[in-house]
Amino acid sequence: MGQIQHQRRGRLADERGAITPVVAFLVVLVIACLGVGVVGGRYLINTYTQIKDVENAHQIVPELPTEDAKEQHLDDSVQTGTIDFDSLREDNSDIYAWIYIPDTHVNYPVCQRADSNDYYLTHSAEDKESEVGAIFSEAQFNHANLSDNVTVLYGHNGYASTMFSDLHEYGRREYLDAHDKVYVYAPDGVRTYKVFSAFSAGERHIMDAFDFQTEEGLTAFINYLKAPEAIDAQVTDDEVSPSDKILILSTCNTGVIESQGRYLVCGVLVDERPAQ
Repeated sequence: MGQIQHQRRGRLADERGAITPVVAFLVVLVIACLGVGVVGGRYLINTYTQIKDVENAHQIVPELPTEDAKEQHLDDSVQTGTIDFDSLREDNSDIYAWIYIPDTHVNYPVCQRADSNDYYLTHSAEDKESEVGAIFSEAQFNHANLSDNVTVLYGHNGYASTMFSDLHEYGRREYLDAHDKVYVYAPDGVRTYKVFSAFSAGERHIMDAFDFQTEEGLTAFINYLKAPEAIDAQVTDDEVSPSDKILILSTCNTGVIESQGRYLVCGVLVDERPAQ
């Protein structure tokens, strides 16, 4: 019996009582796992805090154009108001517009960083580091005055219902029909876009893939939006021509197969009103 006990102790320590390599490895592994758990926990807490900050940041709903306001039904607790761009730019001069889709969580400033296309993937509209990011356009491809033939706005997907996560709801036709107006506010006025297409796209960068400087290129792009090769496509019968202004809302796709692609919600400018 004593020999057996000695053998068991020998597996854990040598004659000087030192920890064996196996035990040392297990100790290091446990410590490493605890460290990863702490770091992961901090990351999750930090991300959750950022999500809640975004959800609580903008409680005021922008005022809609007169005709559309008559059709909007808001809870009595919801406040409506105008977008104060001067105040917003005091905090971040990169803010140049505001996007709002009624009856969704999309109600955010729009940013553009002159020297970086991906800055707002990891920074909030308040110009703070954030996993949730902000809604933004790329200065390499779009002007910050909504004057281009095609404007693309980007936003994250998957951080609760923040940023552009709601866009995936457009995969249902009844949702598209009920949320077919996108409003973009700017210092010079408000623009209304009518959603005419929504679908899962590939990984290619559409601003590089099409020539938006020619009628032929714009026609090819419109044909792509009106007849996408996607099984989840929702397309209306609204007419879109090369002379129209088009707005693309782009976010990450979901699902195992589509996760590397983009999900696009496409609208055509149907109304533009100067600031009052």
